[in-house]
Amino acid sequence: EPIAPAAVTMASHVPYVMSIPKSMPFRAASGMIGSALIRLFPARVARFESGQVSSPLSRIDRLLIAGIYRYHESRNSLERLAPLFDAFWRADSATDFHRRVAARFESVFLPHHAESLVQQISSAMERFPAVTWHTFTEIGCGSGRVLDYFRTRLPSISLFVGVDLSEAQVESNRLHFVGTGMAFTAVDGAVWVANCVTPGLVAFTYGGVFEYFPAPKVLGLMQRLAGALQPSMLVLVEPLADEHDLRGEASSVTFGHESTWSHNYARLCKDAGLEVVYSFEQRIGGQRWL
Repeated sequence: EPIAPAAVTMASHVPYVMSIPKSMPFRAASGMIGSALIRLFPARVARFESGQVSSPLSRIDRLLIAGIYRYHESRNSLERLAPLFDAFWRADSATDFHRRVAARFESVFLPHHAESLVQQISSAMERFPAVTWHTFTEIGCGSGRVLDYFRTRLPSISLFVGVDLSEAQVESNRLHFVGTGMAFTAVDGAVWVANCVTPGLVAFTYGGVFEYFPAPKVLGLMQRLAGALQPSMLVLVEPLADEHDLRGEASSVTFGHESTWSHNYARLCKDAGLEVVYSFEQRIGGQRWL
């Protein structure tokens, strides 16, 4: 549906928790100032590292976050900042983000990915005709529109579940899609997969979800699919850093103003015991996608 002007105005102020200036001089200065402030606000730093973030963030808060980032970057422990990402996506303000990017469904998903994804998923399902592919779950489902598209295109799957950290977004989806048979739940996607017990699951992420997961968390989810839930399927559309050499650099790197992770997904799949049956890179709107 069209986005109301008021919603656009409100959504333009969504406070990305991990936003750090892109420009290296500003980024370095923010990190240095924040590092000095860490000593003055130890209690606030501890709250941030545990994911307790108030909104809106003050200027001191953002400098502290830049300092915390600099501290963990120097110690190769950036995965400890994952609670900061979770805090943003759990907040009610996440619904503003989903309203702001609603047009991506028509401008990106439908023309660039929809048909190809349906074909690849159907082809992979046909490789295991004896398996009952019973559940399709979208981790980080947002507005639920992409999930609803697959519900109409994959009729052999009986259950479609949208998983999202935002309770407000999940409740909105339940009201909007009442009568469709889709289920929505507010829970961490990795936890949801860990609690599954029956093979035949199709797990899906779209538009940047695993970029907010540290590599060990992505690997653990993959190992669950390749182990107790085998055969199951993982389908993802995730951003990559322009400078990330997937052939020569096995580890994950951070990128962008949010300092999210660009993962070497093929390497993680191999380490987890998953077979990659299809992979494709493309550039849309200046962003590199896998």
